[in-house]
Amino acid sequence: MATLSTPDHQLARLFEQTAARSDTVEVKFGVASPRLDADLHWAEPDSRRQHFIASTTKLYTLTVALRLHERGVLPLGTRAIDILPEATLRGLNTFGGTDHAAEYTVEQLLAHTTGIPDYFEGKAGGASTFMERMIAADFGWSLDDSLEQARRGKPTFAPGETKAVYSDTNYQLLGAVIEQVCGAPFATVVRTETLEPLVLTDTYMFSPDTLDRYESVSPFLVGQRQLHVPLAMASFGVDGGMVSTTADSLRFLRAFAGGELFSPASLALATARWRRIFPPLQYGVGIMKFALPALLTGFRKVPPMLGHSGASGHVLFWNPDCQLFIAGTVNQAAKRSLVYQVMVKAAMLCR
Repeated sequence: MATLSTPDHQLARLFEQTAARSDTVEVKFGVASPRLDADLHWAEPDSRRQHFIASTTKLYTLTVALRLHERGVLPLGTRAIDILPEATLRGLNTFGGTDHAAEYTVEQLLAHTTGIPDYFEGKAGGASTFMERMIAADFGWSLDDSLEQARRGKPTFAPGETKAVYSDTNYQLLGAVIEQVCGAPFATVVRTETLEPLVLTDTYMFSPDTLDRYESVSPFLVGQRQLHVPLAMASFGVDGGMVSTTADSLRFLRAFAGGELFSPASLALATARWRRIFPPLQYGVGIMKFALPALLTGFRKVPPMLGHSGASGHVLFWNPDCQLFIAGTVNQAAKRSLVYQVMVKAAMLCR
């Protein structure tokens, strides 16, 4: 085996140290940068090739939405109520005593600016959150189940362009809109719109039809506990149900950033305006921006990164200026800053 050069060797050591932690499992990273001799792919020994990318799925959802927008099939300004039954949207956001069911647009759903409460982690009027229930025992849910849970939550603002609150409910609705417009399950739509054109043969939407493949996917932890939640993972769908590899993720991200899947104008639209969600994260239209203030980095410059992360401990980000692309997972859901810490260190090695 050839000796790794710098920063290849330093990156490999970083990933080895991350894998040696007791709170990670089957760590895997891929890095592409002009500073590397070639794309670096590192995987913990004996780890499975595929892993859950959780909410990084939303980049695939955004891709589908932008492609449909560009073809005029589903313009971003389309109201959900013009596609879905009013009963589906009723009661999701009643901020100020007004039911805002008629207001949600595709763009607002993508940007989390509807004000609709989050069905998965949001407080639900004293009831357990779906995340708490999932950790306690595996269970599955339908679109109607997620919407009923969201209705138990408390909206904090009316739909608009100024405020954003991260809510997986937005993407559950968006998936229903896309399925209705395309006349096919989202798993089929995302395959024809992204996976097949890019030949991403190791990426797919985990679903009730693929439950038997659960054990072939890397597990993930919540603290020190390994979850076994096939029914839950099959229920996320459009908001976080995809399985992939670091190689496929890097291929997808390069295509996403490089104009292979939609026009540069559409990417500019998605990144034209940023709203705070979880500092230091901001959200555009279906995409995250990760930028650390100098005070938190000892005034060392960390390049701002665009992309998305997932609660399973997954990241998929790039920096346009440096042409740096990073995909990776630590498979840890309880310590969400951990994978970002690794990403930052990797980015600084590739400056």
